[in-house]
Amino acid sequence: MRVFISVGEASGDAYGAVLAREIAAGFDDRAAFEVAMLNLVSLRTPKASKHVPADYEARRVLGRAEAWQILGYDLVDETGPEVERGDDVFLHDCWKLLPVARRSFLDIAAVGGPRLRESGVRMVARSDRWGAVGILNSLAKVPKVMGGIRAAKRELATGEPGVFVPIDFGYANIRLARRAKRLGWKVLYLVPPGSWRRDRQGKDLPAVADIAVTPFPWSAEILQKMGLDARFYGHPIKQTFLEATLEPIERGNGVVVLPGSREAEISANLPVLAVALHGLKVPIEFAFAPGTDADAVLAQWEGPTATAVVGETQKALLRARVAVVCSGTATLEAVLAKTPCTVVYQGSPQMRAEEKLLTRLRLWKRPKFVSLPNILLDRALVPERLDPVDPAAVRRDVDS
Repeated sequence: MRVFISVGEASGDAYGAVLAREIAAGFDDRAAFEVAMLNLVSLRTPKASKHVPADYEARRVLGRAEAWQILGYDLVDETGPEVERGDDVFLHDCWKLLPVARRSFLDIAAVGGPRLRESGVRMVARSDRWGAVGILNSLAKVPKVMGGIRAAKRELATGEPGVFVPIDFGYANIRLARRAKRLGWKVLYLVPPGSWRRDRQGKDLPAVADIAVTPFPWSAEILQKMGLDARFYGHPIKQTFLEATLEPIERGNGVVVLPGSREAEISANLPVLAVALHGLKVPIEFAFAPGTDADAVLAQWEGPTATAVVGETQKALLRARVAVVCSGTATLEAVLAKTPCTVVYQGSPQMRAEEKLLTRLRLWKRPKFVSLPNILLDRALVPERLDPVDPAAVRRDVDS
């Protein structure tokens, strides 16, 4: 049985690793196994899950504690009416896609990063250095990305088709999903690219996926109207967060800094953060994504003395009094940790020039919010200090 997972970002790598472990665990104790064949005619989309209150869009929260309760509820405690195991956030739909078979082996291959590699899958290509910010930075990454895409296409074309599970990263995964469909693979798209948008979703998705599992209820609704079998069971980040924080962690008085997972983000954010945190008398801890060279980053740091951990973002958030977070999935982790945070995103001169050009050409418009908690609630829950970042404002957030 073949399952092929393809991810780009660090968060997708974490989700893919959980998925790979759960699929493998489901087959470890079976010499022969049977799972349901996907029937695109008779398969019904589940009824609205418990994660979507009837007044979801109308809800407005007053404080951080209430916001955490809503986000904690909406992100995932259960996985919907048709899922048997409470910890299967997104395994259920993949299970339905696997064709009926009786074999003595399971082959899980992946394009991904350190966490997928540690889960024991067969790696086809590494994607943990593909992340880019801005046009020129993205162009510099094209050779690596295209090399990975070619390797993935070879994997798809070799042997019998199975289930292809792309996670986010539309630039590569839309191409690969289209190729997979042509070769007879079933495609389950987890966290479709741009799923956070409330106005539209990717127009290519209905043509390249059999099922989409999205972390946002409005995304599922839009995709269903476009003709795709789209599901919303909540956000997978809650499962990965709970798995990483099973032991109690004592809250301290320090500041945790999550400067981003991309090299360009880290380089742009470090100088302004050094100014903002200058003279701070409490412990400062950097929490980096897996694969980050912590020593190299700390060598660039010109602020107060700091320590660093790699791959322990959730634990670092739980032991901190306050967090300074580059926009991304880490903002949701801060909410789950009940750690007050401020979102910082400093651009480079090159990125500012690109944004100005795209705005003039009407190809870009700065969104209302950039942090996921604010996007989910459609209101300003956490402060967003965006380019050009005011270090004094960041310091006020940290001290408050």
